[in-house]
Amino acid sequence: MQRTNWELRQLQSLSLEGKIFFSLRRIKSWYDENHGNVYCSVSGKDSMVLLNLVRSEYPEVPAVTVNTGMEHPENIKHLKTIKNLIWLKPEKKIHEVLNESGYPIISKINSRKLYTLQNRTGKNEATRNLYLTGYNQKGEFHSASMLPPKYHDFIDAGFKISHKCCDIMKKDPLHKFEKEFKLKAYVATMAADSDGRKKIIYNMDVRLEEKMVTVDQSQFGQSRIS
Repeated sequence: MQRTNWELRQLQSLSLEGKIFFSLRRIKSWYDENHGNVYCSVSGKDSMVLLNLVRSEYPEVPAVTVNTGMEHPENIKHLKTIKNLIWLKPEKKIHEVLNESGYPIISKINSRKLYTLQNRTGKNEATRNLYLTGYNQKGEFHSASMLPPKYHDFIDAGFKISHKCCDIMKKDPLHKFEKEFKLKAYVATMAADSDGRKKIIYNMDVRLEEKMVTVDQSQFGQSRIS
């Protein structure tokens, strides 16, 4: 089940009180779904807000952060004030990732496309054609799949480009932690951050929120969703 664009706009237009209400509902649902085997991934301001909301209901939930070595000193200073915080580290240094995999540029989506276009494998010709022209194997045009022509010069830029930096430096340590301790994460993902994150919100499973969209939201300055 996917959230519709209309539903997403309705939730984004709620008052602060309404957003907190729905966030707490979602937090409780996720906690119950995973029988309390959860943690909160923290790094910047959005995740700090999420951690505050999570611990307003479940003070025992641990916080987990990945020290990539690139965090701003003030951010590290603030993280050190958080109780029950678990520190993780990536297996590689940032310069190793950049040298081996490539540099992230423009955006993660475009970095992924450039990585594919720079690395012909013999099995990715259809994908390469899609990224270059926007046409899939059926001859259908998808403009969103095409690398914007203004970025085509980066294909032969003379340096490696990749989307893998975030995966190696942040996601991989967290996934390893989840697997070892059998925990599920609270993650502060905002649809307003990027088209990629908006797509995640569109495609996410909302089975735990089905009852929420029938709640009378007039008390939050919002018309009823039904």
